[in-house]
Amino acid sequence: MINVIVADDHPVVRSGIVRVLDADAEIRTIGEAESGTRAIELVKALDCDVLVLDISMPGRGIVETIQRTKACKAHVGILIFSMHPPEQYALRLLRTGASGYLAKDSPVESLTIAVHTIFSGKRYIPEEFAECMAENLTSHGCTPVHHSLNDREFEIFRRLSRGKDIKEISDEMYLSSKTVSAYRRRILSKMGMSGNSDLMQYSLSNNLIE
Repeated sequence: MINVIVADDHPVVRSGIVRVLDADAEIRTIGEAESGTRAIELVKALDCDVLVLDISMPGRGIVETIQRTKACKAHVGILIFSMHPPEQYALRLLRTGASGYLAKDSPVESLTIAVHTIFSGKRYIPEEFAECMAENLTSHGCTPVHHSLNDREFEIFRRLSRGKDIKEISDEMYLSSKTVSAYRRRILSKMGMSGNSDLMQYSLSNNLIE
């Protein structure tokens, strides 16, 4: 039996994921989380094999959620299940420790296939994304500027792009406002932008936020 925890902040979406997974006789959903923080708590408390994880949730960011999950339960496989296109997020999150990436507009059966694949110890990478990665490796085109950000900068960049202010970000990420402000300046400098509106426009243009 494959024990799965599902983390998504939309109850209807979470319920749909659980319904699809539990229809498979070899998969059992043992917990549901509405935030990255709660997902980590459940991983610590329960005997989980695979964590199905959305990208945009309240609480701890996606990168930190992956890192903390692997730190406390290294054997747990992590499937990123997101509405965002894989070319914008998948490579960074796979490098961080995720075991697979699946877009929410994929065929329904792909979800259980991905869980089984990850449980078997393999990575789940959709064919179209594998082709995209190969093209990027052989291409001499420009690398998107957000790829120059480190993991902490990337998490703060995503929050700034969604219109959050310094206080909100500092509370969510357990950082001081001074630290968040310093990161913001560094992000703007690295990306060659002048303010939050530029970050938001960039993120919208690159499908990094909905």
